[in-house]
Amino acid sequence: MSTEHVISLKKTPAPAPEPLPPSAPRRLPPRRRAKYPRALVIAAVCVFTVSCAAGFAFAFVPHGAPAAAPVNPESQSAASAISVQGTDQTREDSASIVAKVGALIELPQGEVPTVATVSDLSKLQGQAFFAHAKVGDIVLIYTGARKAYLYDPSENKLVEVAPITTNGAQQ
Repeated sequence: MSTEHVISLKKTPAPAPEPLPPSAPRRLPPRRRAKYPRALVIAAVCVFTVSCAAGFAFAFVPHGAPAAAPVNPESQSAASAISVQGTDQTREDSASIVAKVGALIELPQGEVPTVATVSDLSKLQGQAFFAHAKVGDIVLIYTGARKAYLYDPSENKLVEVAPITTNGAQQ
């Protein structure tokens, strides 16, 4: 007698997993490992934020004091040749002087001028603005409007009006 074994080539379906009881916790699939560690991502964001803030500060915040203009010895002598008025009494005098000059010419509005008196003509020689100045003449300087007025109070007339220039260039 011969025994033949019959081999079946049919695929049999795998048995279905048994359903879990309702009280059993579900198993989650294993977590994928992050490509970059969390600490590295946080550090990169911090570095980016700090560099953006530094760029903003460099672009929009003024850096230190402006560069000093070259010192002109002629302008130093001119500064010592006129005296600026600054006491309360002279401020009242300044207001009356501004009113007198304002009657002669229209002055810039919304600005209080610096008022100075010519005290030494020898230091002002060679400057066109002070060519006809006398000791006691008054200079009104409007820095916002960039104008200077030379006023002679004894004759009640304007001697000179000129624009204020900086670094040798008109602005």
